[in-house]
Amino acid sequence: MKYFQAGGPKRCIFCPNSVISPYYRARSPENVVNEIEYWYEKGYRQFNFDDDNFNFNKKRVYMICDEIEKRGLKSLYLRCSNELCADKLNKPLLRRMKEVGFKYIVIGVDGGNNHVLKMIKKGETIEQIEKSVKNACDLGFEVKLLCIIGYPGETIDDIEESLSVAKKYPITRVHFYNLIPYPGTEVFELISEKGYFIMKPEQYLNEVSDLASTPVFETPELLVETRIKLLQKSRQVQKEVTIKAIERMYSHIPLIGRFIGRLISNDYFQKMLLRNFMLRKLIDYIRYKKAVKK
Repeated sequence: MKYFQAGGPKRCIFCPNSVISPYYRARSPENVVNEIEYWYEKGYRQFNFDDDNFNFNKKRVYMICDEIEKRGLKSLYLRCSNELCADKLNKPLLRRMKEVGFKYIVIGVDGGNNHVLKMIKKGETIEQIEKSVKNACDLGFEVKLLCIIGYPGETIDDIEESLSVAKKYPITRVHFYNLIPYPGTEVFELISEKGYFIMKPEQYLNEVSDLASTPVFETPELLVETRIKLLQKSRQVQKEVTIKAIERMYSHIPLIGRFIGRLISNDYFQKMLLRNFMLRKLIDYIRYKKAVKK
């Protein structure tokens, strides 16, 4: 699988891209498809777009699709594994993407209601996000959701709403991230001003992962113990979503689906998957064969 990347224009309060890459830069559709075609001729059929906002410019996405079709690149398995803009992801665009081989997309939820989305300056509404998720699921995409939990000002009820969105639709996967405040971001400045840190940046930036259930700050709404419980609960929802997705995939043989779902969602298996390139390659091959056959 080959990867392509570009910068992103949004300014969410938690995103380090506002510091690392503050300007939106997009490769031309021809340039992108030139690279796909180069590897296509060498036998590759799976390509991953690691673009922060692939569909920020919808016209550019249509042009990329047109280029792929014009060059006769068939049997592709195209993934958008970073966040797509939900407010620019309508059904016609999704249909066009699917026609040329896009099968896996990631949508950034980041908050379960409009209060939180406005607070983090997401620039989208929960209605837009849920509509995009539903449309993508209805069209047969593999859909993964990303959500950060634990913002300053966020409550237990707010987080429960985020968990509910993940359980509401037949998505493939979901990741709930522990909020890591990166220096230079707005959320870092806010937490610093309020004195919420329980761990120094030089410690948590080296020791704490956004996939861990280890809080690096607390707020009046969410103290440390509560944060740990909610992060652990979110990990359980992640497993439930994965198990249900595998069971749907193997609905014709329920026992096998249940077994595979529990195996893949197991923490030990996930760690092994991260460390084993050949295992990931095998799973990618199986996914590709099923997707193309479908």
